[in-house]
Amino acid sequence: MTAGHLEPPVGSEGRALLRRIRIFANEYPVAQEVSLRSVHDMAARGFIQRHGKGRSLLRLTAKGEMHLDGIMRCE
Repeated sequence: MTAGHLEPPVGSEGRALLRRIRIFANEYPVAQEVSLRSVHDMAARGFIQRHGKGRSLLRLTAKGEMHLDGIMRCE
């Protein structure tokens, strides 16, 4: 992202994914997701990353944690 360019909004699917990952204490199984579109999008944008055996789990990055904290403060 360059100066003057805003990052696109996360959207409801992305926000829900971030919440699910936090509820699972950063051990959210990728296999739980019916559609992997949000997983790929959020990983590409730096909000989440895969980890664990076979990279089968999801965790929030620092960026994902900050974004989710901001959402929770607004709600």
